[in-house]
Amino acid sequence: MSFARGCAVAMVSLCFGLAVPSVRAADAIVTITADNRYDLYVNGAYVGSQNNSEPGYGWETPEVWRVTLEPGNNLIAVFAQDESSASNTAIGVLARIDVASTLLTITNTAWKSSQTGPAGWNTLAFDDSGWAPAFDCGPYNASPWVLFRAPIAEFAGTGARWIWAGTPPYASGYGYYNPGGYQFAYLRSVVTLPYVTPTHVSTWGDLKARFR
Repeated sequence: MSFARGCAVAMVSLCFGLAVPSVRAADAIVTITADNRYDLYVNGAYVGSQNNSEPGYGWETPEVWRVTLEPGNNLIAVFAQDESSASNTAIGVLARIDVASTLLTITNTAWKSSQTGPAGWNTLAFDDSGWAPAFDCGPYNASPWVLFRAPIAEFAGTGARWIWAGTPPYASGYGYYNPGGYQFAYLRSVVTLPYVTPTHVSTWGDLKARFR
């Protein structure tokens, strides 16, 4: 037996029963709306925007974006703005993120919020330890939205909450609203995409096939 042949045999023996982690990205669906405009980012990359005050669009019809999540931690970031400088207008962001028809996360007070967005605020590496929890403006079927439209069906049963930054005022029978002037919300959520269950290989050929 040559030295080279002996090494090959040894390598097969060492690879027997080896668990090879599957590192795969996954498509995710972001369903989101805002009252009344937003910019959406994933891991620092711009995904898309919507101004729900434009003719033909409305907060009652959420947008659906297909994005790619990497195994491990990912950053979902939203910049939202109330386009009206008038007081007594509703403010909020409502979203859900699904992977393979499984609900991964929703908007709630676990999100971090700020009324200003320093450089890098929409990246995973940004330190948001000084940011406040998002302000809870109520469930998907809260006032004032249900005063004007039926609850948004896409969020039924998810537990998703309308969220914002700061502490907007509240009016009985109406809900949380813009106190006057343009309002801004910078919102962040770290979501974790689980690694796929490791694949076991029993031969050197199986191992090579995994990395082709």
